[in-house]
Amino acid sequence: MKNFNLIIYFVISKFYGLFIIAHCKDSFNENLKVKPLSHNLVQVEFEFILRRFFNRSSVDIYQYRNFDIFPRSFAQLVEPSNVSEFKVSLTQGNWRWKQWGAPISEAAPFGGRLTAWFDVDDSNLHDISLLREEETQLQSQWKLLSSSLSGYLCGSFSFIEDQHNTFSPSFSFEPTGKAHFSSEGSYKREQLLLRTHKSKRYSMWLDSLFSSSVSKKNPCEKKRANQKLFLSHYPIERVCTENLLPLLRLLPCRSAQGLSSLIDPSKLFSAKYTSLSLFWKRYCPYEKSLCDVRSGELVVTVSYVTEREPLSLGNSLLHFLFKNSFSQLDSCALAEQSYVSFDPDGSGIFAITKTIQEVKDGLLMDENNTFLQKEKEKEKERKYWLWDSKFPVEMERRLTGSGKQKRGILVHLRNNMKGNISVTYLETLPWQMQPFLHSLAVTSKAGNRENILQFVNYIPSIDRNRSALLELVCVLPSASEVTISFDMYTKFLRYLEYPYDPHRGFHMGPAALIIRGLPAEFFQVTNKRAVVMYSSNLVVLIPAPDFSMPYNVVSLTSVLLTFFFTLLTGNVVRMWKVSES
Repeated sequence: MKNFNLIIYFVISKFYGLFIIAHCKDSFNENLKVKPLSHNLVQVEFEFILRRFFNRSSVDIYQYRNFDIFPRSFAQLVEPSNVSEFKVSLTQGNWRWKQWGAPISEAAPFGGRLTAWFDVDDSNLHDISLLREEETQLQSQWKLLSSSLSGYLCGSFSFIEDQHNTFSPSFSFEPTGKAHFSSEGSYKREQLLLRTHKSKRYSMWLDSLFSSSVSKKNPCEKKRANQKLFLSHYPIERVCTENLLPLLRLLPCRSAQGLSSLIDPSKLFSAKYTSLSLFWKRYCPYEKSLCDVRSGELVVTVSYVTEREPLSLGNSLLHFLFKNSFSQLDSCALAEQSYVSFDPDGSGIFAITKTIQEVKDGLLMDENNTFLQKEKEKEKERKYWLWDSKFPVEMERRLTGSGKQKRGILVHLRNNMKGNISVTYLETLPWQMQPFLHSLAVTSKAGNRENILQFVNYIPSIDRNRSALLELVCVLPSASEVTISFDMYTKFLRYLEYPYDPHRGFHMGPAALIIRGLPAEFFQVTNKRAVVMYSSNLVVLIPAPDFSMPYNVVSLTSVLLTFFFTLLTGNVVRMWKVSES
């Protein structure tokens, strides 16, 4: 009887394995979205989605040889780390929210940015030793991921050190994949780790504030652990063709066929805004019975903002934007879907979506084939498209004070809507800049501080060990402006800690504003629960000594030594003789 049960179990497992393999296959989709902006500009975004279904319960699943579409090199890069989702972006230029409105997808800040979510176990919160051991493992995995991506994308992410340039916010971001995330658990974890470092924590905690932010458990997960975020930013990273080519090599058709062949590097890197991003996440695609099978999704995005001809519309606009015309475009045979979407009025709703063949045939129209004809009649009356693309929330950040030591940061947040908006302001400060929390001021003419400021999460910095982090949860009143300001002290560094150009200043990364509670029309394109705005980078002058003094001393000393050495050598070597005359 026992052998019979083993045979039945073996047969069922074999059929189950065959069923899983039949459903586990790679897929590839590509999309092109075009959205007109104000001031005679247009945003173009290429999106390439590669999916691979895999069984995480099996051993060394990425060692299988049946990689059809999904790149094996990227799978080998992700597998060693326990990362559930990460996003790396390389951006040149800043997205102008006030003039351009909302982007097609999330706009990245200037420079290089890396965010990663790692699986953690909340059961270790009761044991400090296990918590510190797990934190050490996460740090090693974070450095391994950053160094691997640095070589993979030809970037400069190897600058990431343990805590110097790494931050772990608790309430600002949430994972986009189907993973259980608890902001309260992340906050408790960071609080316990800070106690082990014998540092103080300044916080005001409202129990009911984030009760809804704890997401429900995923039915596909079995007691999924909590997630921890690692974030780092490199504000002086530049974007060039060395970063574009590795992304195109991930695609099955490279840049020879498909929508990727339309990318023009000359227009891409001369645009007003250029962003290259790589996004990876894991999620459960099946029912509970197949919960042990998960899929990995890789999204490669190339987005830029460029100028266009004033009267170009429809196919003429597409032919003007890209290096190849659609009549010469060859579709990628490995792509399941290839769509070209066009936003006719810049509202964020892509009403026109066609296949490559339909665009090649000149059918970039709506179902009634009347839209473009009406728009052409309107274009005769005006030379430029003037869209009302003003975003309902504005953010402006700048430095205050004078001198090089005592400075400050002033932030203006404006709500142009009729209704309160919940926002989270995230400020990351390097350890060279010491903020004063007692000088934090939140003011508004529409209400007092108690009604606006709901939560403060501050992690102080440690010299040459950890940077400072400040999270502010605020409620912006209707049609009002909120001002956030605080003072900071710029520290005097050691001689070898100064950059190569200390008198130019220190580059400070951008601040993030996470907006929640906007109307539904702002999420029709991005399909996200929150909108993230980034400010521009700041250049802070740091107190530095006169580095020319050592060279002046060396020059003066060399001249004096040369003078005395010449006299001494002349007196010792020279032989004096009496003349016979």
